[in-house]
Amino acid sequence: MFFFAILLGIAEIVSTIWRLSVKSKGKKEYDIRRTWMKHIHEGLLLISFCLIGYGIYQAVKIPEVTRINLVLKGMASDAVPLKIAVLADLHADMISDRGRIEAIVEKTNALEPDLVVIAGDFVDGRPEEFGRNLEALQFLNAKYGVYGVPGNHEYYSGYGPWMKFLEGLGIRMLLNDSVVLEENHVVVAGVTDPAARRKHEAEPDFDLALEKAPDNLPVILLCHQPKLAGEAAGRKVALQISGHTHGGMVWGLKKLVARFNNGFVSGLYQLDDTTLLVSNGTGIWSGFPIRIGCPSEIILLTCLPDPEAAGTFSLENPLKEKPDAEASSSASSYILETYEEEEIPHLSTPDSGAIFNTEEETSSHPVTKVPMKE
Repeated sequence: MFFFAILLGIAEIVSTIWRLSVKSKGKKEYDIRRTWMKHIHEGLLLISFCLIGYGIYQAVKIPEVTRINLVLKGMASDAVPLKIAVLADLHADMISDRGRIEAIVEKTNALEPDLVVIAGDFVDGRPEEFGRNLEALQFLNAKYGVYGVPGNHEYYSGYGPWMKFLEGLGIRMLLNDSVVLEENHVVVAGVTDPAARRKHEAEPDFDLALEKAPDNLPVILLCHQPKLAGEAAGRKVALQISGHTHGGMVWGLKKLVARFNNGFVSGLYQLDDTTLLVSNGTGIWSGFPIRIGCPSEIILLTCLPDPEAAGTFSLENPLKEKPDAEASSSASSYILETYEEEEIPHLSTPDSGAIFNTEEETSSHPVTKVPMKE
């Protein structure tokens, strides 16, 4: 009854203003006012039910595709463009059931991506409850494979069992780890979620995730919560892909959601040399299963070579000099196309300048080189 409460509050304000403006306190005036307020309340209740119904429909329908072409800073000028399908916040549960996940997988495969990434919050519940819903993810098809990172809900739902289950589906979970895509000369890295602290699991460690990444290769970082982008911007990260916010869920709540995420809520942002992409999410959280003005999405992100970068980098003999390219904070380096009526936001700076810091652990993981599938 969220919408009814808001509309009812507006009605009460109008009613109070009306009452104060009526100078006559006779019974007739009182009866007229009482009758009108009854009709207004009934109308607001009807409107709120309509909005709730529309919001639930928008939340559960199969997501549309948002297409983004982005020049990836530092990507070798003669490298092959990289098509990435971005999924996030699937939240498998009673609402995001097996059939819905299957439809998302089918729509994603139809895009013929080179790479599929899933930016956390796969589930809401235990593997024995909702593992069946996610089994279709094993049929995601991409030349370089499927990569993911945990979101906060994986820690609430049984982190260890879920990591094992997702790996069993063929999803490479990047837990403060990275891989190199050799043909495109790009590093894909991932970090864990701050929720790990409460469960005594490995917390996000950006240094560990990036320590084996070649200096002259651009890094695409998967990080569930966009508020950690300040950590990425201070390191060698060209692009961070996040979810978590669901795009604000309802128009009018975006600014509130942004305040809890360092100003990031939906679309593209620029932090120094790092571009941040925040997905609206592909699923919906059952705790607030409504979307109005913030549609779910499957993003097809095409990373294009940087014309200002040097030619192909050799992983065996990396260049000693980084490309001499000036950082740009404008939106001139990307083109947006969308199948939704509402375009995702332009490159911008966050509403808040706060930076969320995490404590980091020290250990080591070797970087993996990933060849193209035949």
